[in-house]
Amino acid sequence: MKHTERSPDMTQIDEHKITIIVYKRDEAEYQRLLSQIRLLQIPAIGGKATTCELVAMSSAYGSRATAYNVAMQQSTARYKVYLDTSILTLAPAILPSLLQAFSSADAAGMVGTWGSSL
Repeated sequence: MKHTERSPDMTQIDEHKITIIVYKRDEAEYQRLLSQIRLLQIPAIGGKATTCELVAMSSAYGSRATAYNVAMQQSTARYKVYLDTSILTLAPAILPSLLQAFSSADAAGMVGTWGSSL
């Protein structure tokens, strides 16, 4: 699949934007994840309203890493959240918690998940 990648100009990074990038493998799982995403609390950043966008990437890009990289390059959001449709988002306040962690730890740049079972 041919695609055009563009890197956002670093001066164009939107400090008040969160992009949730989902690697979509299964439609039913994707719909379940969407219902959880709709429940997420969207925090204000620096006292200003935050926009949140959802970008669904498919396996048409050949690999999850390629799909995530394309979405990352095209997003102007300061904060990017990468999810797979197999992820369960159990905490609606996860975004405010993550932003608080990033703002209080200058060296923090990435968080991830490690598998668990319920």
